[in-house]
Amino acid sequence: MKSRFAHTVLAVLLLPTLAGCTLTQTSLQLPAEPLPRIKLDTAEASQRLARALTYATVSHQDPGATDPGQFQEFYGYLERAFPRVHAVMQRERLDAHSLLYTWKGRDPARKPVLMLAHTDVVPAAQGKGKHWRHSPFEGHVGDGHVWGRGALDDKSAVMAILAAAEELLTGGFQPQATIYLGLGGDEEVGGTHGARAIAQTLEKLGVKLDFVLDEGGLLTQGIIQGVSPPVALLGIAQKGYVTLELTARTEGGHASMPHPDTAIGVLLAAIRRLESEPFPLRLTPAVREMFRYLAPEMPWYRRIPLVNLGFFPFERGLLRKLAEKPSTRALVHTTTAVTRIEGGVKENVLPTRATATVNFRILHGESAEGVRRHVERIVDDMPIEIAVSKTSAEPSAVSATDSPAFSLLHRVVRGLYPDAVVAPYLVVGATDSRHYAHIAENTYHFRPLLLRAEDVDRIHGMDERISLQDLTRGIAFFVHLMRAL
Repeated sequence: MKSRFAHTVLAVLLLPTLAGCTLTQTSLQLPAEPLPRIKLDTAEASQRLARALTYATVSHQDPGATDPGQFQEFYGYLERAFPRVHAVMQRERLDAHSLLYTWKGRDPARKPVLMLAHTDVVPAAQGKGKHWRHSPFEGHVGDGHVWGRGALDDKSAVMAILAAAEELLTGGFQPQATIYLGLGGDEEVGGTHGARAIAQTLEKLGVKLDFVLDEGGLLTQGIIQGVSPPVALLGIAQKGYVTLELTARTEGGHASMPHPDTAIGVLLAAIRRLESEPFPLRLTPAVREMFRYLAPEMPWYRRIPLVNLGFFPFERGLLRKLAEKPSTRALVHTTTAVTRIEGGVKENVLPTRATATVNFRILHGESAEGVRRHVERIVDDMPIEIAVSKTSAEPSAVSATDSPAFSLLHRVVRGLYPDAVVAPYLVVGATDSRHYAHIAENTYHFRPLLLRAEDVDRIHGMDERISLQDLTRGIAFFVHLMRAL
């Protein structure tokens, strides 16, 4: 109570200073002329994507379950759909399912750029209670959308990038700087073969990239309180990840005579402990940068705490607010997610072993090793074995917001969406871009998709779809970006 009273008194005393800082905050939005409209054939674009979605290029955790034939057929379709791209650009097959396109620029002195997308998709759950409105690999066009697995993540980007290049090549365009197009075939299972093979190929060629552009950022509306226009979240960093397997082993036996501590019971107790001791909430540099861009676009009374985050009560209040929803809570702490539990073979047999798979998305300032120690401390007095998965990644570097590359992306986004507010963003998932960090000056994340609240759960969920407007705007975005390069 005394602490709260002291903070209140301090806030009153500092009010003139805080208000002065708030009122002098100026917008960080770059001026940009609306870009000319590009005439695109919406019907052709939608049918191309719909056809692409009929190929079940699914990445499975078990590589043996992945069907290579679907990838081969899809890549054959890309050759037919984009003949100019395949006539002009060099295409290399790297790893079993990944492609690297090279579009030579006119000026060899300029640093090249790499645009990433991935051709693989996650499995599409079907069965009782899991009915899609349209079959996930049907490639249905209707109700102003293209429906199917990969419509959002990430075949729409594959098709938009190639369609943009095809459009430019039709007019005889050649970029100033060399543009590489990297199409990973195993992003959904870590990119440890496809993206890594592409990165190693570029490294052997001595390539140093100006920047990488990948998925992870997008347009939102009505999600960030206090900002009415659409917000273009331009990712400048991404969280790391690590997966741990927790295994409980106890004596088995007959279910009619259970032991006080069964394997499943011990495992569930360990999970409850993990979920009741989450990682602390913190504001990292990438998230602070996001609010530095957003604050000037808000009403003055909402701006006060964001402009003055150095004042501890304001920072604590913002963290509390962000923690209210999973989508924003993920921005400010290392998340703990139990994704799989295995144990038991028969209804009347006590299992001797039960295992839980726990996925952690690591915030900047923490590490995979720190996550392991955190879990070890929590279950130290329990008969739990901990194993670390083979694939993990530390949080990425934070890319610059004062670089020419960021300014270029900022202006293209603003030119295409004149009413949008551009803000840096922390990508809470993991993308293929991390495999290129050692050869790229900066890495950014953006897709020109307007994600509405009702579509958030469609990513990796049922009834995945993209609007026809977003599809054609995506092509226009890459056309303008390639021209600007």
